[in-house]
Amino acid sequence: MAPFEMAPIFNVSSELETIKIDDEHIGDDIVFSRFQAKSLRKAGYDIPSYRVLPTNLEVAARFGITRSRGTSAAISTSAATERRVGDRAAIVAVNSKMVKSRWTKYKKKDSFIVPFYFSSSFPGSREIRKEILSHVDWFNKETNFCIKIEEVDQFDKQFDERIRIIDGNGCWSYIGMTGDNPQDISLGTLCHTRGLALHEFLHALGFDHEQNRPDRDEHIEVHWDNIAQSKKWNFQILGESDWENTGSPYDFLSVMHYSSANFAAGSKPTMSRRDTGEAVRAQRNRPSTLDISQVCHIYGCAKHCGHEIRQCKNGQEVFKHRFCDGIIDCAGTFLRRRTCSKKRAC
Repeated sequence: MAPFEMAPIFNVSSELETIKIDDEHIGDDIVFSRFQAKSLRKAGYDIPSYRVLPTNLEVAARFGITRSRGTSAAISTSAATERRVGDRAAIVAVNSKMVKSRWTKYKKKDSFIVPFYFSSSFPGSREIRKEILSHVDWFNKETNFCIKIEEVDQFDKQFDERIRIIDGNGCWSYIGMTGDNPQDISLGTLCHTRGLALHEFLHALGFDHEQNRPDRDEHIEVHWDNIAQSKKWNFQILGESDWENTGSPYDFLSVMHYSSANFAAGSKPTMSRRDTGEAVRAQRNRPSTLDISQVCHIYGCAKHCGHEIRQCKNGQEVFKHRFCDGIIDCAGTFLRRRTCSKKRAC
């Protein structure tokens, strides 16, 4: 059984026609371990039971398993790792003060290594795996290798905590480093584009959705009556005390932002922009400049990952190498290569 219900594809009204169709495959995509869910509920957050997916370690502990010999190879043999399950603080988002662990365990030179491998049962073709690897390589370069998501051998003993790519019927991930080995990310049939795949990797790195940050009501209006009752928990705001402010402005173009079609009870939008009153259009091309900059900030790397910065007409910052690449990276500013002068881009 899938750990979540896939967000439906709507026959939407003209108000939502511009929302990209692939965004509707991202939604309700976070799963929590039992310990995470218990801790979050204790802190006052509503975590529905169908979003709780026990980790391998929790399953092992439930049945009194402390060794993997004679049992599933997916269950970690590390007693130290097993003990850590009970020590984890609630994981909400990497930029939450509740987080006690990030993917900083493995480091080579100046790069934090995030090891992963494809499950032997992952149904993707060689071309699909190459596509996912190309997205990972792109991400690593964008962070200037502050983070290096690296494919490793499934049985490489130097990594006792790894991410496993599976097809778990949709796109989903745990938030942050759970301490499980392996820690699953599901990249189902519809999840292989750059924006969708890296959305899930960003969850694993610890990021929550953009519209859950404490200041969201200053930027969007949530239309609660338009949200399916069982999905309203997705719009909970993190408290100020649970959020570490990185100084980044609210980002409508974050690859982690929902669209107004997500979790709608009908054809009406679930939220709208306060500045324009328009429905929120989700961006699923790639992580935005602010997304990447926040990764480097949280992981203690160079400001803006060491990239030079340019400003859009609206004042929003964008990496210089993105400024005229023809892919939208400025909210409300549609830059095309042919309209960008070399003088301005340099």
